[in-house]
Amino acid sequence: MGVTGPAPGADGLLYIASATGVLKVTMDGTVTVLVERPELKDCDANPPPDGLPGFQGLAVATNGTVYAAATGCRAVLRISPQRALDTLLRSERPWSPTSVAIHDVSLYVLEWTNPNDAPETGWRPRVRKIDADGRVTTSVTIKENVPVNRNRRVPEPSGG
Repeated sequence: MGVTGPAPGADGLLYIASATGVLKVTMDGTVTVLVERPELKDCDANPPPDGLPGFQGLAVATNGTVYAAATGCRAVLRISPQRALDTLLRSERPWSPTSVAIHDVSLYVLEWTNPNDAPETGWRPRVRKIDADGRVTTSVTIKENVPVNRNRRVPEPSGG
């Protein structure tokens, strides 16, 4: 099992994502499987050894609810402290969630176009916000791939 995303919990536990599951690890090393290979519909092809659903980013709320980006299935899943699983967000093609973050009572989702394909297909990011009432809004979308100039010098801050 390869680690694809860690997240700390307010309870002092560490939560770990892998391609196929989400784990909870205590400080004494006890591992609990929260979710392993859940049956989700409309997943992209994702051959072994990675497998599906292709969990990547995780965020853990103070009440122990885990939010997981299931990139291979184009979904954000909510896992209750009792391990109940439901789909919070389903992204339309070509978008797929790759990371999640909690701020106040909102969940922010980083999505990329075609993340389950080769980069030549055009990876572009956007960020969507899910409010506590379930309303989804798009915060930022990058319309085109912007070339990166790796040789550009960053100016020194001026003293003063």
